[in-house]
Amino acid sequence: MKKIFLAAIGFLLVTTAFAVSPYPRTEALAFSCKFSGFGGAGLTIYDESPSAPSAGGMTVNATTEYGPELAQLQPGKQYHAVFGASGPSEFWLSFNAPKGYVLLLNNQPTDLIYQYVGGGEYGYDYTIELRPIENYQAATFGTFSGIDI
Repeated sequence: MKKIFLAAIGFLLVTTAFAVSPYPRTEALAFSCKFSGFGGAGLTIYDESPSAPSAGGMTVNATTEYGPELAQLQPGKQYHAVFGASGPSEFWLSFNAPKGYVLLLNNQPTDLIYQYVGGGEYGYDYTIELRPIENYQAATFGTFSGIDI
């Protein structure tokens, strides 16, 4: 019985030792890019991964969405994001921060950007950062707060 117990503990130690994240101390930020009109556009976030994730493509007189893609971000660290387009008249950039975090885009909390530009070639640079939400329990709606009556 003792050998089985020791074998089980050894197995747990070995499996947890090899269960290493490829991007330690990071959180996954989901993002997508949506645009309408004629042309192409894309959003790239220069994160912790070796190749920066990008959401984008082409559209022909339609509204098209690309993504979601995942960016690996360290909370509290600022990253560079670039959106570039040629042709589309309007665009939406959507972000889904992980639970317990807020996304700051150019130091403003946001999860969606919409802009009508009318067409042509254009590009925007953004600074993005994930920050923990302080007192996260107060921010979760629809969950039991644990108040006794």
